[in-house]
Amino acid sequence: MIRDADRREVEALGFTPQRAISMSVEGSDAAFVQRIEGEPVAYWGWKAHSLLSSRANVWMLSTPAADLHPVAFARESVRLRDELLERFTALLADVHAAHTVAVRWLEWLGFRVVAARSVGAEVFYTMQRDR
Repeated sequence: MIRDADRREVEALGFTPQRAISMSVEGSDAAFVQRIEGEPVAYWGWKAHSLLSSRANVWMLSTPAADLHPVAFARESVRLRDELLERFTALLADVHAAHTVAVRWLEWLGFRVVAARSVGAEVFYTMQRDR
């Protein structure tokens, strides 16, 4: 259903992949599934910090199909980032430090690490992209 590294990330937080997706969708202001040729590639969403906030938390969990369609996946990532940056001055994402592919992907999108925290024995980064 989701990539192994994404599964390890949500399990480090104490969730199953299915529960992580449903909680993320339920807690989002907007959420959707990116599909290519009908196949889910990634689950995306965002939530504003408050009604009047200029900041939003963003999340994404990818499927193995993201590796089969890297160009389309990258284009959608850039499109979504740019669309959100028209509305918000800052985007924040929490990511498992051990999920190096996600950390590099966020850095490629212009995010930088602004904080680190421990969850049990695991380290999670908060990464931020400003307008």
